[in-house]
Amino acid sequence: MDHSSTSRHLNYVRSLDRLAEIRARTLVLVGALDLQAIHDAARRVADGIDGARHVVWPGVAHLPSMERPDDFLELLRDWLAPRSQPT
Repeated sequence: MDHSSTSRHLNYVRSLDRLAEIRARTLVLVGALDLQAIHDAARRVADGIDGARHVVWPGVAHLPSMERPDDFLELLRDWLAPRSQPT
């Protein structure tokens, strides 16, 4: 691993350590046909953020928003819709 690769890897690891600080609602979307490394990273991100939603779309690779734009917009609209606050 060269210096640049090592630096990127360390930044990635430090980022994972800070996921628990995220307080925003989080949606993690990955295509079922994407690389296993992407699935692993998406799972780590979703697991690291309290309450994150992890979605895997079948038949989609690396660009779900481009491969299924109508479905993506529907998912996004639903995700961004106002939620009632618990009393």
